[in-house]
Formats: sequence, structure tokens, C-alpha cells
Amino acid sequence: MILQECLDKLARGKLGNLAVCSGGKVRSDQIPKIVDAINEALDRIYSELPIKENSVIVELYEGRVDYEITSEHSFRKATGDIHDPYEFYIRDTEYRPFEDDILTITEIWDDLERKRPLNDPENPLTVYTPETNRIIVEHTIDNRILNVVYRAKHKLLTPDLLTTKVDLPTNLYGALFSYIAYLVHSDLNTEIAVQNAQKYLSEYQTIINQIIQNGTLNSDKLVMDSKFYKRGWV
Repeated sequence: MILQECLDKLARGKLGNLAVCSGGKVRSDQIPKIVDAINEALDRIYSELPIKENSVIVELYEGRVDYEITSEHSFRKATGDIHDPYEFYIRDTEYRPFEDDILTITEIWDDLERKRPLNDPENPLTVYTPETNRIIVEHTIDNRILNVVYRAKHKLLTPDLLTTKVDLPTNLYGALFSYIAYLVHSDLNTEIAVQNAQKYLSEYQTIINQIIQNGTLNSDKLVMDSKFYKRGWV
């Protein structure tokens, strides 16, 4: 489903009787507001369920322990010495760039096929994750490499690119539409709107709970194998 299709389904359905829609379409002047609601709904769903998984390669340097995992430290941004340990240590490419999409780190593997423990002070191989996009690695050896596996954020949608894909499993569309309707009705601030908003929030939570209980999440896992060498990085 692309963004335009999402807007059209909302206009034909849960938002069809509101002033934000006209003639079976979301009014052009209201599209930015509805797109904001779609992004907020996706944020909520992605935070509740493991929708997408991705990974990023971090090259370690002896003497450095703290690594902020942002695209500012990507090899693609390097000028001059690409192996500057204080600036550029994220190994990505033009064709597979790191897009600052970390939601939460779930696993870390090294190039010796070892799964590194997380936040375990009793283990010398541990990697600390004090922030969402930051790792601390003690006792590093130059040119050691880590594959940081993480739950990824959704791609941010913008009203000027209506052909962008809404990246969500099909069995979560109902939850998406219900949460968007909850947000839009909540903004109307009338008694009926508040009642409708609570109804849509209840619909959303019911769908999420059913998917969790039944184990029917059809997630878009980008990294499936557990060992470093199976991911094609060595």
C-alpha cells in the first residue's frame, strides 16, 4: 500500500464523514495533517510490535570505546583518511546506506561469529547500550567488526511524496486505520468525537492484542540469520 492508497481508504472509511474529506478524497489542504497522523500511528505500532529488523556494521578501533551509531559517522561521509577512528566507523555503502533508523538494539555479533552479551558487566565481551543509537565496547582490538542488529523505524512519510510505500504488514492495516481515526477524532474536541476516538482506540488495541496472542505477525524481517557470516558481510 502506498501513501495515496492509505489516504483514499481512510477517506472511504473511518474519516469519510469528517470535514477533512470531500468527494471521497482527503482534502488537499488536510493531507499534511492526515500524513502526520499516519506517521504517529506507525510510530505507535512499530513501538509495540517487531515490524522490521535491520543491521549496521560498526568497525572498532583500539583505544576507542564509545560509538554513536549515526550516519554522520558513515564511511560514505569520510573525506581523506577513511579509517579515522574518531569520525568514521560505520561501514555502509551508497547502495545500502545506514539511514538512522534504529528503534532499539536487539543483538550484536562480531566477525568471529560470537553473539555478544548486552549490558553484562560480568562478561568481558559485553557491549553496553546506554542509548538507542550508542554502544560502548571495552577491550577492543583494532579492526574488530560488529554487526549491530536492531528493530528499525518506519520510513517517514511526507505529503509531497504520495507514492511512498507505507511499510506495514497487511494484517496490521486495520490497526493503522483505527489509530489514525483515533488521533483525528481526538482533535475535534466534541463529545461525539471523543466517544468515537475511544471506540477507535479500543479497536486498535483489540487488533494488536489478537495479533500478539495468536502469533500472526507477518513481519518484514530484513535480517533473518543469526550468525555473522550468513549475513554476507565477510
